[in-house]
Amino acid sequence: MGAVVGLSAFAVTVPAHAADPIQLDCSVLAPGGGNGSTHFDPVPHTDKWAWSISGIATCNDQQNGQYQLTFTGAGTSTGLGLCSSSGTVDNLSIAMDLTLYSIDTGTARSMHENWGASSTTFPETTPFLVTQNGAQIGQGTLITHIFDHCPPGGTSSTVFQWTQSI
Repeated sequence: MGAVVGLSAFAVTVPAHAADPIQLDCSVLAPGGGNGSTHFDPVPHTDKWAWSISGIATCNDQQNGQYQLTFTGAGTSTGLGLCSSSGTVDNLSIAMDLTLYSIDTGTARSMHENWGASSTTFPETTPFLVTQNGAQIGQGTLITHIFDHCPPGGTSSTVFQWTQSI
C-alpha cells in the first residue's frame, strides 16, 4: 500500500504531458487543385503585390498527436520574383490567422502569426519564416505556379510545407 501512495504522490508532481511544447510539422500537399491556394494582385503604379493565401493542412507532433489546421492570410511584397521587374520577392509579410484542431482531443486553438521573408524567390519555391510577436517560431516553403507561370497564368493551387513551435 505504501508503494501505491508513494507512486500517487509522485504522479501529481510530474508535469502533465499536455504542457509539452507542440512542435508541428505541417503539409498541404495538393498540387492540381487541392486544399491550398495563393492569389496575387499587382498594386497599381508600384512594384508591390498583394498576397492572399488559404488552406487546410495536416500537422503532426511526435509527442502530442495529429492536428488539422485551417489558415488564411493576407499581405504584401515588393516584387514577385521572376514575374516582376525586380527579379526577387522583397519584404514579404503575410498576416496569418490559423485554427489548430486536435484530432485526439477535439479541442481548437486560434493563433495569429506572420509568414514572411526579407528577400526570397518566386515562382515555384518561396521559402518563408514563421514569426509570432517578433520571434521566429518556424520556417517553411510554398510552391505555386509551377513551370514559371506568372499570375494571372497558371493555377492558384499551392503546396505549403512548414514546421513551427507553439
